[in-house]
Amino acid sequence: LEATRMLIQLLVAVSLLLALTIFAPLYFRAGAVRGANWPAVLGYFACLGLGYIMIEIGLIQRLILLLGKPVYSLALSLSAMLFASGAGSYVGDRLERERLYRQLPRIIGAVALLLVVYALFLPDLIQALLGAPFALRAAAAVTVVAVPAFLMGMPFPCAIRALGEKDRGEMIPWVWAINGAMSVLASVGSIILAIQFGYTVVFLVGTACYLGASVLFRVWAARPAPAA
Repeated sequence: LEATRMLIQLLVAVSLLLALTIFAPLYFRAGAVRGANWPAVLGYFACLGLGYIMIEIGLIQRLILLLGKPVYSLALSLSAMLFASGAGSYVGDRLERERLYRQLPRIIGAVALLLVVYALFLPDLIQALLGAPFALRAAAAVTVVAVPAFLMGMPFPCAIRALGEKDRGEMIPWVWAINGAMSVLASVGSIILAIQFGYTVVFLVGTACYLGASVLFRVWAARPAPAA
């Protein structure tokens, strides 16, 4: 009970700090970012920030059982996720202009579908591998993390590029801020969700965030920017 109370207090404190440092300045400077479908743009990056951290924390927690110690899960999961996401960002940033607007919602949809599969079947896979040698379990953990992380690395840089191509570069600092703010909020909120409802719910909420991002991208970036 004390731990839960402290988490709730931390969530309130983080929310207040974000309101003061991100949302209040955004409200008073909203004229700098207003444009066609600007709430959808901010919502898209907010969904990415929430979803990424929720999935990351869910994977780390799930893989503790597979790897035996929290430090192993943290080290392998974070390393694999950051490396694979970086590779995905590199590949996604090189999508051709015409393919970017057509493929990105599909990529985000693929992420959501894969995460649903994980939510349903990852516990069974972990149980099946518990008796395997550590090297095999470590390789399985890296693979489990790297596959979705590669796809999860694409939506952010691709959308930043889309903003620039649509001559909405003034929004880029704000979407960076919103994405980072939601990541901080998710780091606390996901633990509270897990305590109350379990890590499967955390996975499903993260999945819903990616589904929301796919819809929001279609709203504000469905049509390619006109050729220069």
